Amino acid sequence: MYKSYSMELAGRTLMVDVDRVCAQSNGAALMHYGDTTVLSTCTASAKPRDGIDFFPFPWSTRRRCIP
Repeated sequence: MYKSYSMELAGRTLMVDVDRVCAQSNGAALMHYGDTTVLSTCTASAKPRDGIDFFPFPWSTRRRCIP
């Protein structure tokens, strides 16, 4: 079951759907603002890995322009 929140911001509707997609991640938010949609996900391990003394931060972006 997902949660949906919306509000008016600068004359447009900002809508946030939490845990609507990406069921395999620990958390996901799908945000809509005007013609823009952003998906943000987060995953975590139950226990830390040995030998890693930094916070790995992998990321990827995909930009799509649809006429």
